[in-house]
Formats: sequence, structure tokens, C-alpha cells
Amino acid sequence: MSNSFNVISALKIADVSGKGLVCINTSVTVTSIVAIIGDEQGNSDLGGEDAGMVFGALQSQMPNANCVGSQAWVRSYKPDGKRTNTAVTIYVVFQ
Repeated sequence: MSNSFNVISALKIADVSGKGLVCINTSVTVTSIVAIIGDEQGNSDLGGEDAGMVFGALQSQMPNANCVGSQAWVRSYKPDGKRTNTAVTIYVVFQ
């Protein structure tokens, strides 16, 4: 975690219970979330295991059982829709 403001921690959940899942704890109340993957692939296609998309949600609006006590969470997926933990950089913006 870097360049964070009002983020206390970000915890990657073990694959066995939450593959591709990161729980986020903030020091302020948040009302919306935007998350994107920040890995630059250059002029190359994504590999079969590379993260191709990310989904983020507020725990108060769409609870995730693995993130109880957190304010938000994000999960990364491969281009084929399967969960993956290969995302190196995920940018998250809260309001």
C-alpha cells in the first residue's frame, strides 16, 4: 500500500477463502468506490493468469463475509472471468 490517504490498511485474503480479494480499512466514512488495475502491459496481450479486471464495493452496500469489519473490498479477475491474485497494482479512489 502506498500513496494512501485515510486508508489504515489493505489486507490480501488467502486464496483458499477469498482468491483475489483485498479488504480495505479506512479512517473516514466512505460513500463510493472506484477501482482499476494499474498494471501496464505495453503492446502485449494479457497472459492467461494476468488480472484483467477488478470489482470494488463498499462493505455497507455489498457485504463480503471475508471482509467483516472493513469498510470496502476489491477483487481481481482474469480475462476469462475467473478470480486471480496476480494484480500487482490496484488503484482505489474513495469519496
